[in-house]
Amino acid sequence: MLHTSYSVIRRLRGALFTLVLLCLLTSSALSTQHSALSTRLAPDPNSPFGVAGVMRWPVWGTIHQPADVMLQSGGAWVREDFAWGQIEPRPGQFAWEGPDRVVGTLRERGLNILGIISYSANWATPAKEDDASPSAISFYPPDNSKYYWFVRTLVARYKDHIRHWEIWNEPDNSLFWKPKPDGRLYAELLKTAYKAIKDVDPGIKVVTGGVSGNAVPFLEEMIAQGAACCFDILALHPYAVPLDPKQGRVEARPEVHKLAEVELPKYKAFLARHGVGNRPIWVTEIGWPSGDWGLDAQAQADYLAQGLAHILSTGLV
Repeated sequence: MLHTSYSVIRRLRGALFTLVLLCLLTSSALSTQHSALSTRLAPDPNSPFGVAGVMRWPVWGTIHQPADVMLQSGGAWVREDFAWGQIEPRPGQFAWEGPDRVVGTLRERGLNILGIISYSANWATPAKEDDASPSAISFYPPDNSKYYWFVRTLVARYKDHIRHWEIWNEPDNSLFWKPKPDGRLYAELLKTAYKAIKDVDPGIKVVTGGVSGNAVPFLEEMIAQGAACCFDILALHPYAVPLDPKQGRVEARPEVHKLAEVELPKYKAFLARHGVGNRPIWVTEIGWPSGDWGLDAQAQADYLAQGLAHILSTGLV
């Protein structure tokens, strides 16, 4: 799977990406034609492309707009957050209205959903630093016995609609795992999620939380803790900003690394070292942001198109 953002997808007209992915309608056209579009179009079942989800869309009455943009993209996948702290803000009290609406909106269009089981509920962690969080979301690792039952409940509810679950987002990133990333602790969480998901349905696929930067040392810690048995797909976030896709990211050493020639092969080699080289690699986030990096919309779209083409050219995803 190759994933990009909803905002970027809307600016891709005229880029190389149109050759492999999409022909978009404008948002104004979508607002008047959404029902007709939904019945006329169907996602390409062979498409590896996906976009960021609609869970954060602020107005429920117009949720069809981002859903139809996703349908128009030509991709088949939508990556959605299912935030424990928002779904179960207090133990045993569930708020399903939002997730149910999102899942229904996407599935009625035939779009596949990659669900992210995102983060902890602040009541379910031993940490005190997150107790006052107004969103009830925590980036501290939870009590795994509590986590097991949430994951099992979530997956069972949507098992007929969601067949792939990504466990956390960027657990190797200090923004998303507090107080600091720990591959061994993440391994215990991954093993718990794997058991909960397979207890619901062994056919549902478990995706590791997409890792960013040079995450091989983190993943080695994860494997050392016995987690090689507990994922079906390895997820990566191989951002290469602000350089172009052919150059890739600049790391600690002065030379420039190339996305297709270095980043993906090193993770394939990691899997092979641990006897699981046949497992798929999915790129569940990638992009070239505007704003601070000074890219205009067309450059952003061009880089994304080229990046996806380079990734596919490797045959590793």
